[in-house]
Amino acid sequence: MMPSVPAGPRNQQLLDPTWSVPVNVSSSSGRAVSPVAIPGELDTVHLLWEEHGRVCYAVRRGGQWSAPRSVATGQRPSAGLSADGVLHVVFSNDFAGRTNIFYVHLTGDVWSLPRLVSKTPGNSTFPSLAVDGAGVVHAVWADTSPGFSLIYHGWLQSSWLNEPLSNARGAAPQLALDGAADLLHLAYQGSSLSGVPREIFHMQGRTYEWSLPENLSMSPGQESLGPTIACAPDGSVHLAWQEQVGNQAHIRTIVGRQGAWHPSQPVSDLAADGREPRLAITQARLLNLVWRTGDTLLYARRELPAGAWLPARSLVLNPGGLDGLTLAGAVGGELHLGWSGWESSSQRAVFHSEHGPWFRPKVFVPGVLVGQR
Repeated sequence: MMPSVPAGPRNQQLLDPTWSVPVNVSSSSGRAVSPVAIPGELDTVHLLWEEHGRVCYAVRRGGQWSAPRSVATGQRPSAGLSADGVLHVVFSNDFAGRTNIFYVHLTGDVWSLPRLVSKTPGNSTFPSLAVDGAGVVHAVWADTSPGFSLIYHGWLQSSWLNEPLSNARGAAPQLALDGAADLLHLAYQGSSLSGVPREIFHMQGRTYEWSLPENLSMSPGQESLGPTIACAPDGSVHLAWQEQVGNQAHIRTIVGRQGAWHPSQPVSDLAADGREPRLAITQARLLNLVWRTGDTLLYARRELPAGAWLPARSLVLNPGGLDGLTLAGAVGGELHLGWSGWESSSQRAVFHSEHGPWFRPKVFVPGVLVGQR
């Protein structure tokens, strides 16, 4: 029997009361999908999503969400903050008969005009963005210019430059930054060749120097899809993906460094269908993971470097359906979760929920001795 817990707006039923009640951020009757959450300083949270072919945006300051606003025509936004507080966004958009990657940035409350990123003759999709320690904005995407899907890397130096990554034949790229080493890490799903199941690959590099791809999933009999990646302050790299076995999938994770990876391990229940994993690292030592099982969002965590995964907890239930997860950690240790869920007054809505820091600083009260020196 389902425990009695607070319910969120309309059809979002909150199953874990330690998380905040879900908030409908998109607040429209349209179809809002593909959210991305970017926490800023203090209580600020930036949220972007796709709605009817446009990239939309809202920000939370002082506990209050702004009214949604349209940013540009486009789909599947990815975003990141630079040290100066500027929000950088890339997205795909159909233009002149092709799909290209475009870039905008938000300074204060003013959005820039879109700039072309991909500049290739092929179709460019599934962008992912990261900002390095020098403030250089990087993006990766899947591009069909060679006649098949290949991962391209672009970076902004007054204008956008780009080049294909050697041997990176695949799709669904995800980019992350190792801040300590100022090193970019890339995860992607390899393209299927002659019906061979797809695998998950890793590469690392900087602007012009990239490693060769490493096959991390090593599961030639099963499809491995939808990677997510996060870098810990100790230099370890963490990936998760969904691995298809028969008619359902489960979530697997792996940790390591280039050329030195531990064996992957399942995290979700092998008897349940698990999809769309998302990783985030908080407080330098906590690895957080969410995924979707049917119409329920689940959450698990473990301490770094070698803690075991704690049992997964159900967070949100929506019998009408949900997907498009995003998970991000704030500087203070807060976790921000977003998703696209069915809502009876709209085709689809974007929701936000959060959890406070798992580890809080200990407070020591000095003892007072009476009658002694």
